[in-house]
Amino acid sequence: MMAAVHSGSFPATSAESDAGARILVQGRDAEANLVVYAISEAGTGASAWNVFRQHLPVRYGLRAIRLPGRESRSAEPPLTSVQDQAVDILHGLTKALAADPRPYALLGSCSGATVAYEVALLLDAASLPRPEFLAVAGQQAPWLAHSETAVRRSDQPGQDLLRWLAEGVAPPDLARLTAVFPLVERFIRADLQAHETYLRRSADLLSCPILVVRGARDQMVSEAACREWAHGTASGFALDTVQGGHQLLRTEPQVLADAVGRWHQATAGRDEQSDSRG
Repeated sequence: MMAAVHSGSFPATSAESDAGARILVQGRDAEANLVVYAISEAGTGASAWNVFRQHLPVRYGLRAIRLPGRESRSAEPPLTSVQDQAVDILHGLTKALAADPRPYALLGSCSGATVAYEVALLLDAASLPRPEFLAVAGQQAPWLAHSETAVRRSDQPGQDLLRWLAEGVAPPDLARLTAVFPLVERFIRADLQAHETYLRRSADLLSCPILVVRGARDQMVSEAACREWAHGTASGFALDTVQGGHQLLRTEPQVLADAVGRWHQATAGRDEQSDSRG
């Protein structure tokens, strides 16, 4: 299920590549020792991370990805392929990493997790600095068949699509969605098409560890489907089951932020112990 439509602004500055995604920076984070590049679910933009950012400790910086077709990139045609979205992000990320060489992580929420996974594959293939880890929330392993792809939501009439979108809002708010739908319909349909037609092109194992965060009440993504992510990395894997349901970014942003922080602290501690032995 796609999250509620986010149409608000993201109070940020931007570091961008002409050919790539804009990477938005909220606030000053000179003290951060890890930069988190975050990709939200289909039908949303960088503003989806506003509340999440408030729960991150100062040791973390947040870079929210804004893909074509939404918010300040609304004049650009939206991309209808997950791989094309990943390439767009890579262009912006390459420039950002050159300008800011601090350790970083990738974080993807729901369908944004699949895009983040493809970005990680591209980073490995290009021999660019790898992320400290890939964190994903509310999404099964990308190579598993997804029951929702059997229904082409991207081709549905507007009212049918609106009703389906409203089911992902708690409480349902069809009136608000109807008001903003003309502004966001184009990129919502493009995002849906991208994930409905997604096929993994590479079975290469990621060089970075993977953290999967799953809500204990998630009825859309099973624990077994989350554990499948372990087969996508040559490095470490962890599944953190937390309070909440499917849409952790929207309903439990602090829980999600805490899970990412726990994983980073644990893995950083292991790395320090390994270095001291070496």
